[in-house]
Amino acid sequence: MTQTLAGLILLSLSTSLRADPLLSLPDASQVPGGIAHLLLPIDSIETPVAYFGKSQLLVRSTLGTPYQHQADWIALVGIPLSTQPGNHVVKVGERDFRFEVAAKQYREQRLTIKNKRKVNPNKLDMDRIGGEKKRMQAALTHWSEPEQTVTRFQKPTPGPYSSPFGLRRFFNDQP
Repeated sequence: MTQTLAGLILLSLSTSLRADPLLSLPDASQVPGGIAHLLLPIDSIETPVAYFGKSQLLVRSTLGTPYQHQADWIALVGIPLSTQPGNHVVKVGERDFRFEVAAKQYREQRLTIKNKRKVNPNKLDMDRIGGEKKRMQAALTHWSEPEQTVTRFQKPTPGPYSSPFGLRRFFNDQP
């Protein structure tokens, strides 16, 4: 669930960015768990509104990016880990823009947990989990357009990583 939530958060970034050479694009990696840079050759002064499925995407001007001579706009598509490899569509109004997602095999970690309830929650736990999921999904449907969205990410705290993003975990042999 955490990996899917990370994909949703990436998909839920704001659309409004001013051209700023200090704002870099996240690395492109068109695989489940990665980010696609999708060029939008749309002649518009207004920032286009783009969707991948039901999720609105971050769209910014290509000014100050390596793509500035190829198109006016770029959509950053956060690709959930659950996305199947193949051809996918981003919608901008009535137009479809296609991009490919390649397969990727992530490293696995297998953990054995003695407290079986942490792996197979009981009904009371599932009711709580279901309620929390609804509240999170409702929060992720809200959209705001700040003046700038920083796309240069940094580590939240100093120190070593415990594991890389995308490490597929199995608890008592269950994904």
